Amino acid sequence: GQGTKSKVEQEIAALGDAPMGVVTEARQAALEISSGIGRGLRLDIAMERAARGLDPRDRAFVHELVYGVARLRGRLDHLVGRRVHAGLGSLDARVLDVLRLGAHQGAPDAAVSQAVSQARRASGKGAAGLVNAVLRGVADDGAGLELFPSFEDEPAAFLETWGSHPRWLVDRWLADGRPMGATLRGEVRRAAVRQLVRVQAQAQTACCRGLEHAPGLGE
Repeated sequence: GQGTKSKVEQEIAALGDAPMGVVTEARQAALEISSGIGRGLRLDIAMERAARGLDPRDRAFVHELVYGVARLRGRLDHLVGRRVHAGLGSLDARVLDVLRLGAHQGAPDAAVSQAVSQARRASGKGAAGLVNAVLRGVADDGAGLELFPSFEDEPAAFLETWGSHPRWLVDRWLADGRPMGATLRGEVRRAAVRQLVRVQAQAQTACCRGLEHAPGLGE
């Protein structure tokens, strides 16, 4: 997984499990949402369209998955890219979405199986084999800081990958010419808080009505 998950997040992630090879409605909805974002849809609108018919627990799973990928895209792309030797640009957009979702879920066997099935539907047998190998490799690698560029040596690359900040914003920070130590770290922390507040506000709009009453999710 990507960092330590709360009990609630672990429960939600477990909802994505399914018999091997079977793609759940929730997992397919997450892929449709990701594809919609790639076509220019706002995340909350794509969420409402694709997850409308799901029950509250499945909507909670979809919400956690797609908002997590949106929040950590730079980090996920770096981890996945380490295992795609031809580079992320060589991948079909839908296959890349499958990989991001699988990497964020933490690649348990059932999740990998669903990702492989989705990749096969999207781009055929070759894509399915690639997704299987990449996600298992990402799971083996983990997500430790040692896998990312050093903040001291490559601050822009670190902030873009581990921090998942847009490159244009990173470049603006660095162009100010101020010392790279505590000042920049403070800016990064404040920006991360602002980003989290925005994501949480969007989440409240997109999340299903009555989610707080779903069993096990209100603890």
